Amino acid sequence: MQPLSAIVQMFHVYKTFDDNYRALIDINLRIEKGEFLFLVGPSGAGKTTLMRLLFREERASSGQIIVYGRNINKIKAGRIYQLRRKIGVVFQDFKIIPTKTVFDNVAYVLQVLGQPKSEIERKVYAALNRVGLEKRMDHYPKKLSGGEQQRVAIARAVVNDPVLLLADEPTGNLDADRAHEIMKLFNDINLHGTTVLMATHNIGLVGKMKKRAIYLREGKIAHC
Repeated sequence: MQPLSAIVQMFHVYKTFDDNYRALIDINLRIEKGEFLFLVGPSGAGKTTLMRLLFREERASSGQIIVYGRNINKIKAGRIYQLRRKIGVVFQDFKIIPTKTVFDNVAYVLQVLGQPKSEIERKVYAALNRVGLEKRMDHYPKKLSGGEQQRVAIARAVVNDPVLLLADEPTGNLDADRAHEIMKLFNDINLHGTTVLMATHNIGLVGKMKKRAIYLREGKIAHC
């Protein structure tokens, strides 16, 4: 049985794609509840693949992955939504819907889960206030700056109070000032109890945050 302090545990995890490309090789990793952990490495190191395994966008070729006490490789396809209810994901390219307002972008995930309108409104207002966009909720993405669009993506990721937040290069498309603001947001989210795993190739950013970092190189953990 997984100790309650661990949100994620990976045991001898491998991921090989159809062309025999070994994206991940013998990954062993433990992430504690409430931790802020960086996943660091150059492009192609395996960072994104590792994250995709954690929310079952991809399935490990071998090994065990325990997330919040469940072996996620054994979850049936029709039950993956139960896992994803507890995980928020922020992507580098935002992935917000251009034809929906800020409010509707953040509300979308709750609507898919079938939550009542009153609960959706309460949660969306709280999430937008958290990221400082409560006055922009009726705007469309094209009217927002890059930093504001990333804040929408963060609000959407945390609107359902996830226990684990995955962020894949969330500052990669932002200038230094906007990146600093976004990192302050992630730090605040973590201080309120959400476990954060962030992938980045920005070593300087990792040094400033003074958090634990796992370094990937060619699909392997180089050091941690």
